[in-house]
Amino acid sequence: MQKKIIALAVAGLVSGAAFAQSNVTIYGIMDVGVYGFSGNDESSTGVQSNGLSTSRIGFKGEEALGNGLKAIFNLESGIDPDTKANWGSNRQANVGLTGNFGTVLLGIQPSLSDNWHGGVSEPMGNISSRNILPGVVGGFSNEKADAAAYYSPVFSGLQFGVLYGTKTDTDTDTTSRDYYYQLGAKYANGPFAAALTYARRNEANFDDASQDWTVGATFDFKVVKLYAAYELSQDVGATRSDDNAVYTLGARVPVTKAGTFTASYSQADNDVKDTDTSAWQLGYEHALSKRTTAYAAYMRLDNDDAGVAVPRSRYGSFSGNSADESYNGFTVGIRHLF
Repeated sequence: MQKKIIALAVAGLVSGAAFAQSNVTIYGIMDVGVYGFSGNDESSTGVQSNGLSTSRIGFKGEEALGNGLKAIFNLESGIDPDTKANWGSNRQANVGLTGNFGTVLLGIQPSLSDNWHGGVSEPMGNISSRNILPGVVGGFSNEKADAAAYYSPVFSGLQFGVLYGTKTDTDTDTTSRDYYYQLGAKYANGPFAAALTYARRNEANFDDASQDWTVGATFDFKVVKLYAAYELSQDVGATRSDDNAVYTLGARVPVTKAGTFTASYSQADNDVKDTDTSAWQLGYEHALSKRTTAYAAYMRLDNDDAGVAVPRSRYGSFSGNSADESYNGFTVGIRHLF
């Protein structure tokens, strides 16, 4: 009897040690606000999620395999708390290995530009000026690819990455890819950070591939943190001959220990004459705690003489039936990290 008790105790210790080699973390973001936008004799108001950040819930974990090698996974879904907390499409669903050689991931995961450029191109997250512009007008692609990716180790702040994808998460007749790949590099050291990515894709409905370039940088002077980004999409549109570029400038200015003013301006330059669009934003963030932030922002979108662009669909539905119109809006919300 005593031997059985000792054996069970040893077995418990062994299984406990094995379990200690792996862990799972549950994490997420809940971000909900009130918005209002008007222009062209139309208006839209409502409650929406995804203000500063996209609302989400995720599970991630790792298991030590020995000699510095780890198995890792990430399962993450978007959440729409303004629509009965429905779970959205998978933001991430991948598994991989990480070690001294770098990291390899397989499955649904962010594009390199989505993964790296937000931190150097968007001073107020989703509310930044480039996200007021309709659609993905530049090379900063926030799509999720069903992909294989490799991220190098970090060398004195410098990291390289490559991603090869076979489709997007909206794999329909108009968006499916025969292939989609990205190459990129990012650097972060002290107050300076920058990222560069190149993407090439072959869409099923067209013979030619389009190309996306993105470069962004930020420098923290303590009294102000400056942002700058340039995006270029080549061979886009129905004729596969248009080039669209987006320029963004932004700043974050801390005014108290908890409060920060933000500002950003974006200009979308299109090949079609007099259809350029600009957007700007002024905002304020107040940290109520390390995990909870209240925010407010004023936003504006302006069209060129022949431009008919409307604010991104998150701000309501507008007809866009008149050229040279302007739209004004605001948003107020709360973000909580868990």
